[in-house]
Amino acid sequence: MRLSKTPLALLSAAVLCATPTAQEPCDGNIVDIATSTPEFSTLVAALEATQLVGALQGDGPLTVFAPTNQAFEKLPSGIADLLFQNRNLLMAVLLQHVVVGEVPSSQATQLTGATTVLGQRLDFFFDGVELTVGNATVETADQFACNGVVHIIDEVIVPDFAAIPGILAEVRRFDVVDTLTFANFATGEFSSLLGAVTDAGLVDALKGLDALTLFAPTDAAFAKVPQATLDMLKSDPELLEAVLLYHVVPRELFAVDVIGSAGEVTLQGQMLTFTVRGSSVFINDSQVLTANVDVSNGVFHIIDNVLVPNL
Repeated sequence: MRLSKTPLALLSAAVLCATPTAQEPCDGNIVDIATSTPEFSTLVAALEATQLVGALQGDGPLTVFAPTNQAFEKLPSGIADLLFQNRNLLMAVLLQHVVVGEVPSSQATQLTGATTVLGQRLDFFFDGVELTVGNATVETADQFACNGVVHIIDEVIVPDFAAIPGILAEVRRFDVVDTLTFANFATGEFSSLLGAVTDAGLVDALKGLDALTLFAPTDAAFAKVPQATLDMLKSDPELLEAVLLYHVVPRELFAVDVIGSAGEVTLQGQMLTFTVRGSSVFINDSQVLTANVDVSNGVFHIIDNVLVPNL
């Protein structure tokens, strides 16, 4: 991730620019609250991994929306591991939980939102009973520290990754399965494809290929398939594997390669045909929506229909 300032510098600058506020007598800083609370052990580990501990021990004031261990456990399978393996992505997530200034619940319930240290909007919604921040609900409000306030939340807040400069440069370090897993976490577009890959037992096979091209159908593409057909595929792993392998070519094909070729043989053994109609590229009868998502072991292109071989 390449920001005009590093995320750590952004938080440090925010702390220096914050205006102190009068507070009740307090016993410790925000990090003290986190480290003394067992249900924040994953959050503390994340702060340590991203070297944000010192910044959150500064004068403040800051407001932290703190996800519990259970909130981290709600993340889609594999996402927590991917975040902890990539410091910049994890830091971006954490900074979306921090607002400069002290925002107690009495104030938050009157606001429509605030800007986080990451620089993105965090929406607030109060229905008279519960306060929602982003995609999370405040479980316990107003844990006051000497340098701000902590609100305990039940979900990890998801930033808009697409709006973070250089995000693709970070994600491309992942293999095709991990990239799709992360993309699904960010956009929610690939849960059906990932579920099918898991059901067919193809996760390790796709991770193990050195150079591949995957034509990746979105959830909307899977929604076009009759439910009876989806049920049949799910009940027959070999048939499901054949359909999925029909989406995979065993070499890297970027958009320029696809445009310049009539087709390619897939890992399933049958041919895909490539055509250009105006400014659109089609794989069989499926349109390429997004091309050239580069990953560590190849490339994938997002398509709008599930490709079906002759079975």
